[in-house]
Amino acid sequence: MINTVYGIFEEIVKKQSEAVAIIENKRAMTFQELSEMVDMIADSFPDGTKAVGIVMRHRAEMIASILAVLKTGAMYVPAEPTFPTGRIHYMMDEAKVDFVLTEMQFTSKLEDYEQICSDCSICQAAPGSETRVYRQDENDLAYILYTSGTTGRPKGVSVTNRNVCHYVRAFENEFHPKPGDVML
Repeated sequence: MINTVYGIFEEIVKKQSEAVAIIENKRAMTFQELSEMVDMIADSFPDGTKAVGIVMRHRAEMIASILAVLKTGAMYVPAEPTFPTGRIHYMMDEAKVDFVLTEMQFTSKLEDYEQICSDCSICQAAPGSETRVYRQDENDLAYILYTSGTTGRPKGVSVTNRNVCHYVRAFENEFHPKPGDVML
């Protein structure tokens, strides 16, 4: 049984590479196209990456960035770009991120961090470069999600790949999604 988020994605790509994976406004992306974007993003990461902040708008590049982080065996820390700068910094510092994936319009909020921008650096990466081998483990953290916190300081909730995969299987069992279904 596959117990990593990226492993599940990889299986779907093998079975349904030409099926639509993402519909965003007037843009549609197949699982194969999404997989290629994931590879390009993952291959732009420095060796030894363990934790990545993601400060991006909700769009295809954000989904690809999340999958790229998970492909490398690292974990991600999402933060809404609209959050106050201090809150974003607190979350990234607390999680000890190696760098932040972001978009050019948000770089000024993240000047204290190494950044990779989805709308410039990643797109300039050379496709088809040497294939890197990544290690994924079901017990590795997939992400740390920060809640508002009752003390006024965000509190991180750590979630493993295995936990996310259990949720996916429970969702499938309860709602029986099939090809062609559209979900937010």
